[in-house]
Formats: sequence, structure tokens, C-alpha cells
Amino acid sequence: MVRSRIPALPSPAATLLLPALFGAFGVGCTGAKVDDSASSSGDADADTDADTDTDSAVDTLPPDPSPFTLTISGHYDAQLTFDQPSCQALDGAPNFRAFWRNAAREHVFVLVADILGVYAGPGTYDETMGHVTVKLQEEAGGSLEYFYTGEGDTVLINLEGVTETEAWGDITVSGMQGDAGTISITPQPIPIWCPALD
Repeated sequence: MVRSRIPALPSPAATLLLPALFGAFGVGCTGAKVDDSASSSGDADADTDADTDTDSAVDTLPPDPSPFTLTISGHYDAQLTFDQPSCQALDGAPNFRAFWRNAAREHVFVLVADILGVYAGPGTYDETMGHVTVKLQEEAGGSLEYFYTGEGDTVLINLEGVTETEAWGDITVSGMQGDAGTISITPQPIPIWCPALD
């Protein structure tokens, strides 16, 4: 016959001594319910805030980069400051165009970035995709200097964001050519910043 063993109950002295021992070593049960909802909620809030901050950095128009100055060198040498953007992206049309001018007419050059026939919203466009070009030309009042990206030039138009009313990104070109010679442009990338789309 197997006799079951019943554990002995602690003596009254041990009953009084155990809480003191556990307390001395920082171990014990207080009977209070631990509420981690605050810390969990805090962590969730922190994650949410971080995601929101990241999204806002990507999904909203960045600060105005103008005025900025481009150094043109080569066939034509100049320091050109731009501070007046304008952009066009008609609903449903596969075209995007960004302009920079000088509002004070210190010069009459306009810098134009075109994505024609292949525009489909935010993304990266280059010269291999069709009519993706950049040009620098003088408007009325200048000597009609005209430079453009053509054969042998690389063009990268990066549209980071486009909304119904705004667009932003940047342009990188290896150089430009004209009838009388070539030019280079620094610094790059050149900003695209459109607070309004026509």
C-alpha cells in the first residue's frame, strides 16, 4: 500500500519569519495588481508618434529652399540666383513641368524640368524613359542663351512627393549643351519645390 505524503505546514514562527526574509531580499507578494497598461500605452503612443513624425517628413512639403544660387561654367559663366518657383501638372495628363525664375529679374534665365508623356505621379524619372529633360534659357530681355540636356547627358528627376496642390523633389544633370558649347551646373541636386500646382 502506497502512503501519500502530506507536506508539513510551517510552524507559526516560520510563518512570521518568511515575509521578513522575502522582504529583505526584495521578493514578495504585496497583493497589489501590477498595471502595465500605462507603460504599454506609453510605448504604443511613442511608436505612433515616431511613425507620424516619419510620415510627416515624407508626406508634406519641405521648407522653401530658395533663394539658392547655381554656378554655371563652361561656354557660359554666371552665378544665377533663383527664388520663384512655378509648376504645372494637369489632372489626368502624363506631364509635369517645374520652373525656377528670379523674382527681382536680376537675370532673365528660367530653369525648367520637364517630364512629358511619361509622368505618373511621385517617383524617379530619367532620360531613358522618354522626354525627361532640363533646360536653362533666357526669356525676353536677355541675349537668348539656351542650354538643354540632350544626347550624352544624364538627367534624374526625383519627385519625392506630389499632392493635389504641391510637389517637391530634386534634379540632377550631368551637364547641358547649346549651339555654341556646353555648360556644367553646381551645386546639385537642384531642388524642386512647388507650393502650388497650376
